[in-house]
Amino acid sequence: MNGISLSLQDIRNENRSRVGGKGFALSILTRGGLRVPPALCITPEAYREFISATGVRETILLELGRKAFEDLRWE
Repeated sequence: MNGISLSLQDIRNENRSRVGGKGFALSILTRGGLRVPPALCITPEAYREFISATGVRETILLELGRKAFEDLRWE
């Protein structure tokens, strides 16, 4: 477990808020012996680091600031 990503086998109860409901559920299935495709859960810390390091954060904020939140389209 490196803090940036967690394999399904590494996820524990205390990681639930960091991996979300789907990642947590898949980890339970994996640890229960069910066959689940290999996967990694990317943590919020990794996401924030990526969008900051690549400059995408500013683009996201710019786009979100262009319209009122309720007027944004979510396709």
